[in-house]
Amino acid sequence: MKNPLKKLLILLVCLIGILISASIYEKIKFQTIFDEIYYDSRNASGESFDRRSSLGDIKGMSASATKLTGITASKRESIIMESYEDDSLKAPMNSLRISNNSTKKELRIGYSYMVTENMTLFFDNVYYVKNRELTKEISLVEIDSNKRITTQKEVKDTLTSCEITAEQLAAWDYQGLNEVFLTDWVSVYPSNYSPDNLVNVTIKTAW
Repeated sequence: MKNPLKKLLILLVCLIGILISASIYEKIKFQTIFDEIYYDSRNASGESFDRRSSLGDIKGMSASATKLTGITASKRESIIMESYEDDSLKAPMNSLRISNNSTKKELRIGYSYMVTENMTLFFDNVYYVKNRELTKEISLVEIDSNKRITTQKEVKDTLTSCEITAEQLAAWDYQGLNEVFLTDWVSVYPSNYSPDNLVNVTIKTAW
């Protein structure tokens, strides 16, 4: 009897050790709200019969995710995109998309605003999982000519001509990322963070 009991005790100790290790790993892995989003959505699929991430539970999100692999991305890259239905967003916001690149370990959150009848402003946020860094960039597109404005000088000059201030930029950025997307995220996922709690994230703003 002693030998079976000893084996059982060893098995229980090993099992407890595995559970503790898994718990510690999860805590280490999920250091930011963006880590939660990345790891929850990286295994999602664009196919309706496969697993979908918690993003699919957000009200106003498209009916299915989209695989960008081999479409707008290299076949070597695994990218899943989730996007809001346009009519679920309040003007002047006209798009909001989340892309998970599990190959490069990047999470991209982009949203746009119709700032004039002929100009759309794009905010592009890229979260790098490896170093927990969030880079924030903006660009504009002239609708009539389909010209994309990306250089810092051109962007600044265009913003000035459209009478868009730094305060307005910050307000739109906050609305898209914090008020809309991250608020929606914590409503469908048992997050350990709030929409304004961007702890452990290094933010680099290029505008």
